[in-house]
Amino acid sequence: MIHSLDVPAMQSFQTMTARGPNFARNIGRIIGRAIVVAIALAAMLRAPEIAAADEVKASGVKLVLIGATSRTAGEIIPQALALGHQVVGVARRPEEITLKHNQLRTMKGDVLDIASLEAALHGDEVVISMVGPAPIMTATEFKDFGPTNLMSQGTANIIQAMKKKGNKRLIVASSSLAEIVMVDGPPPADAPPHVRYMWSMRTAYQDERDMEAVVRVSGLDTVILRPGFIVSSPARHDLQLAITDQGRGNLTPKRTIITYADLAELTLKQVVSNEYIGKTIGIYSNVCPKGTTLETSGCVNR
Repeated sequence: MIHSLDVPAMQSFQTMTARGPNFARNIGRIIGRAIVVAIALAAMLRAPEIAAADEVKASGVKLVLIGATSRTAGEIIPQALALGHQVVGVARRPEEITLKHNQLRTMKGDVLDIASLEAALHGDEVVISMVGPAPIMTATEFKDFGPTNLMSQGTANIIQAMKKKGNKRLIVASSSLAEIVMVDGPPPADAPPHVRYMWSMRTAYQDERDMEAVVRVSGLDTVILRPGFIVSSPARHDLQLAITDQGRGNLTPKRTIITYADLAELTLKQVVSNEYIGKTIGIYSNVCPKGTTLETSGCVNR
């Protein structure tokens, strides 16, 4: 820490240096030695923190995280490393993963390129897929997403690569909005924003439903996660779960808010737990968007 010198202290120092060059040199040596000692003490105080970060006990768990530049992955990676897991992050732009750690390795890969997926797998990892669609928006409207098979075909490729390499467990992210099938045609222009958003993304949510169907018949040990609306804020540890075997029906309360940190924690619990193998997990909370009430959003406000 750098402290500023007040005026009396500066004047006193000037008085001492006026006594002669030898006196000034001696004072300079003393100050120099004090600075060296201070730096050494600071290093000693910092050393335990560095050691503590490097001494996380290895868990023996290996993860391959596909879609490693997603916002949820940005929470999964540091949490996994803090648990002692080894992580391979696979992304189309792995250079965007800026975190450095001796238990983290990044690779370039694409779910539509099976060879790149196979290159990331060795057979003993748990595979997590955070691949998902990004909405197309302008400042005033939601643009129609259009036809897509990114998640269904991409996940089929992941499963094919896993079976070739011998990996057994797959955790995938879907969405609670995949539970809603919109069949009434385009909403009017004055419809609430969330209704217009769901309509614009209807093909993406169909692709998520198709992806879930592929996962359920894969023969792997699988968990499907259906999060609701997610925000970047500190973990609240308040997740509530709606569990189903086949994922049929509109089961998960909508328009509630969860955090990326909490979703990451739940995801990592599925890496080592068998509780929800073969299940679909709807994920929600009882926190509403600001300015909404139980009547307008269908959730309990805090």
